Amino acid sequence: MPMDNSGRSTHHGTSAIGAVRGRSVRRPGQRAARIVMGAVMTLVAAGGAVVQAPTASAAFVCGHSIGGAIEGKWNEKGGLGGPLGCPTSDELVNPDVDGRRQHFGDRGHIYWRNYTGAHPIWGTIAWYWGNAGYERSIWRYPRTDEFAEFKDGYWFFWQDFECGRIVASQGFPVTDYTCV
Repeated sequence: MPMDNSGRSTHHGTSAIGAVRGRSVRRPGQRAARIVMGAVMTLVAAGGAVVQAPTASAAFVCGHSIGGAIEGKWNEKGGLGGPLGCPTSDELVNPDVDGRRQHFGDRGHIYWRNYTGAHPIWGTIAWYWGNAGYERSIWRYPRTDEFAEFKDGYWFFWQDFECGRIVASQGFPVTDYTCV
């Protein structure tokens, strides 16, 4: 059903359409539910739309819920057997209200933002970024996972952020700031 920028139907007085698993069903004069990527949207034929929050499936692990993109990244990194281990918090809204995070004790965090996706951050890079102000620092949110390279007899670890890169070697951070 076509909608304008305010979320209201541009076809007032016509039938609502409900889409269930890719099928559309016309129900003249009635409300219909539309399922889109796990979200439920209630459409009203004569009066606009009410959007409810997405219903992401969440697992309950180590006494905390974990779900969505953060859970996907946690599983990609090995879940309980990976470097992050057990979650030690539920998903939290960041102070900037733009992103989310979940803590994994002293093992690290996973930060998520719509523009950057979910990325774990740990070790020296997490310590340095955290002391600079986390997502409110000059580097903002992580854009990549951490990379590692053995070069000239030393391990180098780096992670890209919205505004630069933090590199750590032998426990010492070196930074590159690119935002103006």
